[in-house]
Amino acid sequence: MIVALRGTQSASDADRSLSVIADRRKSMKPPFSADDRPSAVSEAKLTSTPLDQALCVLLNDEIARTLSIETFVEMLSTGTAGLASLANAKAVAEGRLLEKAIAVIAASNPALKILTQIRLPIRDAALELIEQNDPALYSHIAMEANERTRRTYTVDIILVDLEKQIAYLVDVKRSLASFEAARIVELRQRMLAAALVTADILWREHKRLSVREVRVVILEASGRRTDYDHGVWAFDALDHLVGVTGAAAMIDRLRSAFATRVEANLEQALDRVVATRIASRSASERSDYLDPRDRRQRSGNDGEEGCGGTITDPQAQSCTPAIGIAPRPPVH
Repeated sequence: MIVALRGTQSASDADRSLSVIADRRKSMKPPFSADDRPSAVSEAKLTSTPLDQALCVLLNDEIARTLSIETFVEMLSTGTAGLASLANAKAVAEGRLLEKAIAVIAASNPALKILTQIRLPIRDAALELIEQNDPALYSHIAMEANERTRRTYTVDIILVDLEKQIAYLVDVKRSLASFEAARIVELRQRMLAAALVTADILWREHKRLSVREVRVVILEASGRRTDYDHGVWAFDALDHLVGVTGAAAMIDRLRSAFATRVEANLEQALDRVVATRIASRSASERSDYLDPRDRRQRSGNDGEEGCGGTITDPQAQSCTPAIGIAPRPPVH
């Protein structure tokens, strides 16, 4: 999805920008041309490189901060509410890790300027323009961002190709499986509305960064709702997007390591919780089977003073509470 900003595109540029998949059933990989790749494509080895080490640091930090064994133990000890929090915490942590990892990988390409978590205003006029018009009618329009508005869009990552003067607004999603089609359309429209003011924001607030084109990309890790015609990309296209060969493979390895670490921490947390429950139950059972004389000594009475203390005499039937169904409430 493209919003061209400054100057007029040639026919060949327009054709190349609007190229689509010839046969999506044969391959899920997009048919990107070499000319459309980011500048200064770099080769990233998948061994113990500084880039791998940086990703490892991100993984360790995220696990320690939100998904440690101690955190899992606390969640598992709070019942169903804790279980719900556990599932949500894992999803949020993985999404945050993916955003940071993509930014780190992209930063290894010297031709790119990386900005993260930038809040962009959504002007009412911009959103109306996107919602009510064909893309061809607003693809050469840019707006100033100085108008006050209550609506904003915080973009996960902005990739600026300094040589080609192209900015990518990237929204990273773990999965779009739970998104209804209308919700995806709404997200794309908000991104396009934000794209109309992006050039102005980059120029005024980010050291005169100049772009002639802004493209929006929704990156979906699961690859279940890929739609390159409408800007929804699978992670397979990450190499192309950031201009780093092997980027997608590194993200796959990172996700696998994340899942393994989380599973290991969860298993250890479960072992701790189960061990604690067993120890607690054993202590309780030992208390239940104490000799009656020991009970009398602990309770401070001989068990023959009525119901004032702990009942220890099994023959003391007069103190046994009544049990039954609650009576019908009175009718008013």
